[in-house]
Amino acid sequence: MSSFERPHGIVFEDIGSNPALGLEVPKGLALVRANSLAILDRSGIGASTYEHTVDVFKHARAMAEILFERGHIIETVIDWAAIEDGAIRHDVGKSGMDHILDSKEVLTPETRQVVRTHPFQGLLMTSMSPDMDLYGHPDMDLSFEALRFLEGMQRYIVVAHHDYYTPGELADIAAHPVYGFDPKLIKDEKARALLNFSKVADIGSALTGERPYLKARLASEGRPTTFRGIDEVMSIIHETIPDLDDQTSAVAEEVIGETLEFNQGRVMMRELMEQLEQQSDESGVLKAFSKAVGKRRQAIREALAMPNEQLAVGVR
Repeated sequence: MSSFERPHGIVFEDIGSNPALGLEVPKGLALVRANSLAILDRSGIGASTYEHTVDVFKHARAMAEILFERGHIIETVIDWAAIEDGAIRHDVGKSGMDHILDSKEVLTPETRQVVRTHPFQGLLMTSMSPDMDLYGHPDMDLSFEALRFLEGMQRYIVVAHHDYYTPGELADIAAHPVYGFDPKLIKDEKARALLNFSKVADIGSALTGERPYLKARLASEGRPTTFRGIDEVMSIIHETIPDLDDQTSAVAEEVIGETLEFNQGRVMMRELMEQLEQQSDESGVLKAFSKAVGKRRQAIREALAMPNEQLAVGVR
């Protein structure tokens, strides 16, 4: 396991943690969330993948709150839990791939093929801790059908959040007695909408973050390596998910747009700090200003409770 702290309590709050929503959340969802975090811990994913997981969860939480209030797609707390716990588990299959994902080199055909195995690897890892084993626990107040749907939806999200498998291959995977799930989910309109929602959160995080190998690829293609604009992000999302519905698209544009603005400001501040640090030996005034700006950045980060920089490098 990678040697950095995973501040679960800060970023993976239970659905009922926001009293303003006034939700009645079954105790069984807390058991499922604990199982999700245990799977995440055992995966031993590196700091950059963990940061991405946090970002996907944040996008999912922000979008789910809006869509739940509108009664669109996220109609019940079970739907909501499927999305959030799916976000926590979606990349656990990247365990052991840090040397590839943190590389500043363009992915080779061989390394790209290795990375493409992560959805299925993640499914295998998730199936080693079945949520259905929680049925019968004293605090499990979810019905058998609800828990089965929740487990199946999460497995569907983990294995299908990238379109690496044909419908026939997905059907074969779903029919497996150990790591499978209800094959009906593949053709179910609601399940497909939930899967698309998860894809949006994943793509939104990937396109607004700073991923070394992605920057290397963009540079090799002669494209800008800085953050994309929201129009380009949404264009890529619609190209990847052609059947994305209009309401989810509008909410995604709002949430991802806010992330872009925050990340762009963060990068600009970091670049300013680096420039000041380079000049600090020449000017005591600049050195003092650099220190003051650093304190301000820390205060803002703590106020927003978004420790992205810490997660990126790992809290030693």
